[in-house]
Amino acid sequence: GLTREGAFGYVGRQRHQGVELTLNGNLAPGLRVISGLAYTDTDLAGLDVAGVPEFAANADIEWDLAFAPGVTLTGRVLHTGAQWA
Repeated sequence: GLTREGAFGYVGRQRHQGVELTLNGNLAPGLRVISGLAYTDTDLAGLDVAGVPEFAANADIEWDLAFAPGVTLTGRVLHTGAQWA
């Protein structure tokens, strides 16, 4: 809520509820996937809570290089939904 002109504060009780799903596993020897989706519904005095996206997703890939023992290449994709700031 608005606490004084031009300043915001968290006044009141916040509610955060939702669901998070993850999928992790080996696609092939030395090739792994780590991924997740999250849906979060928030409420603060009838408004969305600032800084908490409604939807977020990520996917990571890890590949152990057979020709270079001890070396792993990683890649990551992230999506964060719209949120109040």
